[in-house]
Amino acid sequence: MKNLRPFLLGAFMVAAPAIAWTQSRLGTTPPQSLRQSAASALGESSAASSTNQDPSFRTEAINLWTENFSSNPNSRGWLNYGFRGINTGNTPDTNGVWEYRGTSTLPASGTGSRGAYAAGTTAIQSPTRTNGFMIFDSDWLDNNGSPTGTGVLGSPHRGMLISPSIDLSSNDFVNLSFYQYYRRFGGPGGSQSSTASYLLFSVDNGLTWSDTLALNSNIAVNSSTSSSTMTRLNVSPYIGGQDSVKIAFLFNGDYYFWMVDDIAIEQAPRVDMTITGTAFLPDTSAGRGIEYGMVPNANKTPLTFQARVANIGTTVRNNVQLQVSVIDTTAPGTPLFTGTSVVLPSLDPFTDTLLSISTAYTPNLLKFTRVNYSLAFDSTSMDSTANNTASRQFELTDSMLALNVSFPASQLTFGTRNFTGNPPSVFDIKIANICQLVSTDTVTSATARLVNTGTSTSQAGGLIYFTLETGDGSTGLPGGTASVVLETDLYTLTASDISRGRVTVPFPATLGGSPQERIVNPGEYWLVAHLFSNNGSNHISLIDDQTVTMPWFATVLFRSTDWFNNGNAARMSLNFGRIPTGTNVVPQEMLAAVAYPNPGSDLLNIKVNAARDLGQTRLVMTDLTGRTVLEERLTWNGNGGRHILDISALPNGTYSLEMLTEAGLARQRVVVQH
Repeated sequence: MKNLRPFLLGAFMVAAPAIAWTQSRLGTTPPQSLRQSAASALGESSAASSTNQDPSFRTEAINLWTENFSSNPNSRGWLNYGFRGINTGNTPDTNGVWEYRGTSTLPASGTGSRGAYAAGTTAIQSPTRTNGFMIFDSDWLDNNGSPTGTGVLGSPHRGMLISPSIDLSSNDFVNLSFYQYYRRFGGPGGSQSSTASYLLFSVDNGLTWSDTLALNSNIAVNSSTSSSTMTRLNVSPYIGGQDSVKIAFLFNGDYYFWMVDDIAIEQAPRVDMTITGTAFLPDTSAGRGIEYGMVPNANKTPLTFQARVANIGTTVRNNVQLQVSVIDTTAPGTPLFTGTSVVLPSLDPFTDTLLSISTAYTPNLLKFTRVNYSLAFDSTSMDSTANNTASRQFELTDSMLALNVSFPASQLTFGTRNFTGNPPSVFDIKIANICQLVSTDTVTSATARLVNTGTSTSQAGGLIYFTLETGDGSTGLPGGTASVVLETDLYTLTASDISRGRVTVPFPATLGGSPQERIVNPGEYWLVAHLFSNNGSNHISLIDDQTVTMPWFATVLFRSTDWFNNGNAARMSLNFGRIPTGTNVVPQEMLAAVAYPNPGSDLLNIKVNAARDLGQTRLVMTDLTGRTVLEERLTWNGNGGRHILDISALPNGTYSLEMLTEAGLARQRVVVQH
């Protein structure tokens, strides 16, 4: 896997400070089957401790030690070491260290990362953020805030923030909690399969570091936690009952940032249960393995609900059961579905397990619904119930298949602006969502959600078209020209499209005079949006849904020569069963014309047929920036025939051929390949 430098993302946030698409290059190694189960997102069961002791702790957690960074920790017993990437020894450098952001520092506590690729300057949103927090700003250290800049310390980095000594000799069962905001790129050695955020523990005042925990490994590359993520970990096996404890926050890797605040060590409560992950699984036997937020009625499957639950209290919990209800949000009342898991007789402290609802739910109403998960167990009256519930979205539609949900809790943007700061600039990109069809259906159109506010707003004049493609045989990724099943015409965005925040383009029954079969059989396809900015003059930005972390292959992005994985869901839908209407729909061609061979190298044949005389005819070929590269004018006697264009002088590439006649207008995309 190629280790790439982050792209310039700029300040183009919509609702949350994270960019969803990643840039891990996707090579030629075939991925595991794209029909993987979403259950993998819930991880494997783990057991941090199997102790059954009841230390008679109080019901509520009690703070034993806290740090809210209301003043500079460097003068209060904290140690702050930075190491250049090539420095693998114990002698720290002085530049690559954690920064303190306080009320009177410069920058102050309202500023987050200052790096060129950090997606804005949002600071951690912890309860006491205004008093101060700590940040390791790897991005800024590397580039000094400029895409082509050179910072004080090149990546990779190792920054180690070490606490003062803490006495926990009277407390065997302890939790560590803190607020964090972390954005992931590469871990140790530049590996994008590893996180860069770690906790280290010492029980001899920092002379040795006996235990290490990797954090945030579930965050996709180029994605982030929320800016207000509160993390609580049971750390009893590492530091419980010890009198000379030190804790270190270690950033070890490439780029972006890690912010921490409001750290506390607390006495673990006797009773504390939590839901740590949820899933609604489609019928994998039908060929669908990904959670889709919107599914058309004709392409639905039964759903099976799961949740991973954990006992983070100090005592055994008995009779643990998962309960699920599907709620019609348009008419709350009797649930559309309820289900319960088998009863788990006991769950030891500091362990977790996966619970499933054995009865599948088959949606049958075109409704927007919420799937509510909750836990039942003994001693619920003693538990803080805030973390005992979770909720997900699902919508059964008449025509739309989409990975994203209807109302994302967190979303960001990507588009043609993303690469303008990385010479050579790339103004044309592709973004693709995997579409797993389980039933034969008629594809009619595709829709993309446009950014229409802020500095990343889409601009009228930008160009977009969609293809539906099968996967390449060796990689499973979109297969390109040879794998196109359907395609739309090239469409120019209007101000009305941008105002609406979406564009819908139909797959016509006839394209360039050639028929298209829009009835598509079950299988795996890619919906690919091709975005062109007219050489940077008319940018297009689409929205990415970050509500649920998706498998790496759910959404992929192409720039220059490589595909890159995402980890979230581009807000696009493949539409079925009807031809959309509206002012943003591309009109059908008014005459039949086809250019061949396509791809072509020297001579391009244009065959035309119309219901009336063609008359005065103008043939224009433009490149993808909109620049005219070839033009011919002729008088065409009759209602059809053939004309030959000499394209031998054109460079390899994709062009738009437009034929304007007295009988109407026709357009076709033409690939020149010498």
